[in-house]
Amino acid sequence: MTTFLDDWRKFYGELPPLSFALRNDERWVRFHSLPASKRYAQSPSEEVTVLHRANTVASDVIGADISWLAQSVPLEPKLAPGAARSRQIHGLMPAGSFVDDEVSWTIFATITHFRPGAFDNLIRDIAEERAFRTIWLSTRNGIVFAPYDGGIDVFMETAEAADTLKVKHRYWLSARADGL
Repeated sequence: MTTFLDDWRKFYGELPPLSFALRNDERWVRFHSLPASKRYAQSPSEEVTVLHRANTVASDVIGADISWLAQSVPLEPKLAPGAARSRQIHGLMPAGSFVDDEVSWTIFATITHFRPGAFDNLIRDIAEERAFRTIWLSTRNGIVFAPYDGGIDVFMETAEAADTLKVKHRYWLSARADGL
């Protein structure tokens, strides 16, 4: 059986499993969780929008593929409320470590299948900065789904696939030229 790091390195080499480290790739797409690039939900209807967009994009890009669910946690974190809880709920186990910009990180991961609604609590925690950097990595094609507070970063197989996804969800894209 391959490990998370085996699969990660197969697709991304020595880059760290942090979505911001991949952003300069032409396969990158960023979607905002709320209209007008609003960062945090402030009402139940906005929370529904955040979850709808995350579940829709994850279903589009990860689908029912076997994927890794992984969280990268700084070795000496200022522990965010809920971070340890999210690892326990989803059965994440230590899966390796790495250093990025002089910060030591521990990776916790497990094999899973993304199902709409199954990860809503984790997506809420991510959207409210109560969980550390979390990604889903498709074991089949290396697609990465990486929600964050304010949106979703996706790294597709090809630039063409990224362009197709941008067209499909064009109203969720940033208005900025750099895509942020």
